[in-house]
Amino acid sequence: LAENEGRRAVRLVGSLEDVTERRQLAEVLRQAKRDAEAANEAKSAFLANMSHEIRTPLNGILGMTWLLQMSRVDEEQRRKLGHLEAAGKHLLQLINDVLDLSKIEAGGMTLDQRPFGGAELTQRLTATVAPLAAAKDLPLVLDLDGLPPVLVGDVGRLSQALINLVSNAVKFTPAGQVRVSVVSQALGAGAVALRFEVADTGIGMSEPQIERLFRPFVQADSSVTRRYGGTGLGLAITRRLARMMGGDVGVRRLPGVGITFTLQVRLA
Repeated sequence: LAENEGRRAVRLVGSLEDVTERRQLAEVLRQAKRDAEAANEAKSAFLANMSHEIRTPLNGILGMTWLLQMSRVDEEQRRKLGHLEAAGKHLLQLINDVLDLSKIEAGGMTLDQRPFGGAELTQRLTATVAPLAAAKDLPLVLDLDGLPPVLVGDVGRLSQALINLVSNAVKFTPAGQVRVSVVSQALGAGAVALRFEVADTGIGMSEPQIERLFRPFVQADSSVTRRYGGTGLGLAITRRLARMMGGDVGVRRLPGVGITFTLQVRLA
């Protein structure tokens, strides 16, 4: 705005810009975001509902299979029932993983907060993974003396995360051993940081494979799926659980063969 000596306006300089298209584009993007969020919520709800619907009859199938195994059957029938039970349990684990992942993504998973002992966590871990290691004649070394005697948190979800890591280590270790250790560090204000390490002497992996590890439904190597099975959900769930407990999951390669996973959490 310019003025003359009489301080009267004689010239106005400015610019006009039509922002209609920009505002329309911004609204389109906002609507696309809302649609994507709604679609994701609908997907999570669908997965959760379907998982529940499938799991109920599957539990019935596994129950009847167990009853048949306890009845008078010959060895050939028992062997076939064993295959049926193994396939059913594998499918049940897949359904549980999908349900867990959908709960986490939808923000519907909450962590229990109750006191538990280090012995309870060790027992849960041993009961699940020791038979897997024994079936392969693979030494399983548990060095968990560093666990505090009493902790407060969700022992079920913590043991689930640990079991995922140790089961993977056993699965991909044809020889050598799997070692599980823990270090605790007091943080003050009644909190403690736990750092678990799961080290194996297995097939190992490359850096590009490690980068893909924690993506849902992604295996480090497609050939691994054919040889060892699995869905690629376990590690994705484990990382999400660790972050819900104030920590994270990491992995590093070892010289020679094998890898080490670290699981860090914060508990009371």
